[in-house]
Amino acid sequence: MQVPLSEFRVVPYLAVDDIGDRIVNLMALWDGKEWHHWLPHAGKIIKMQMFGVVVGEYLAKRPEGPADLSISFLEFAWQRASWPELFGLWRQITDDVHNFAASTAKIEHFVSHRQVIGAGVSSFVQTELEYLLALARSTFDLLQEMVARIWARRVRSVDPIVETKRKRRSLPKEFSSMVLKGNRCSSADEIAAGYPISPGLANAYADAGLLFLKLRAVRDKVVHGGKAIELIFMTETGPCIHRSTGIFEELGVRAIPDVENNNLLSLWPVIAHVVFATIATCDHIAMALEHDVLFPPALAPQYSVYLRGFHSESLSRLKKWYE
Repeated sequence: MQVPLSEFRVVPYLAVDDIGDRIVNLMALWDGKEWHHWLPHAGKIIKMQMFGVVVGEYLAKRPEGPADLSISFLEFAWQRASWPELFGLWRQITDDVHNFAASTAKIEHFVSHRQVIGAGVSSFVQTELEYLLALARSTFDLLQEMVARIWARRVRSVDPIVETKRKRRSLPKEFSSMVLKGNRCSSADEIAAGYPISPGLANAYADAGLLFLKLRAVRDKVVHGGKAIELIFMTETGPCIHRSTGIFEELGVRAIPDVENNNLLSLWPVIAHVVFATIATCDHIAMALEHDVLFPPALAPQYSVYLRGFHSESLSRLKKWYE
């Protein structure tokens, strides 16, 4: 909805003079004691009475709930890069994060109802693991498309040499094209030589490529080969696989024996790695981009963005398995 810029001055958290041509996603505000919200109506911004956020994003100086998520690259997208051509991508990535949480909650549900579900519960967990790996790939690709659009149209590099190169060549929209050379990871030097980016951003991409290739290899085996996880065992503490599997070594994840059987290794560290290593890697790329590129000021400079969903608590519990 189109609203005159002057109307936004009723929203206390907004730096109205810095909005420019960016889209303002009006979020609820938690001031530490009460909730506040403003919405567009009939060409104006009006304040709404609200009692809390069930699913969505909000602004605060500190999270209202212990399970609410702060994700750096999503905050960067809203605060510094919410241009019209990026807004849809930002929403899709946010949906992926909520889906990470929903999938984790489903696995927890399978564990708690394993006796009712019966022997087929292992295939439920394997299907969710496949989905989590696909979500990780989706998140990487959406972030890359966002970076490519930013690089093509919206920003200037702080490095004059990089800025000159930026005008001559665009970045690929596919994450794999950015970080892989055939079936191997490109080095930071190769990425910097092939694309008009700074050494700092090239290093972030090179690190991301290592994780991307590992996740892709595991996904190919799980989905196509059926060899990465031949059988999932369900115990009181969660899904487990036999210690002979190589998935822990492939991902570089520390194996944790199940408390009920030392021959079984908990699958929770693998699940946590897929989710939180993906988020951390995207954060790393966004921070490198923010450091190297001239972006407009933050829309709400005194506040942070937090995410809350139906299953945020599941991600909060999962994070204890991530190292």
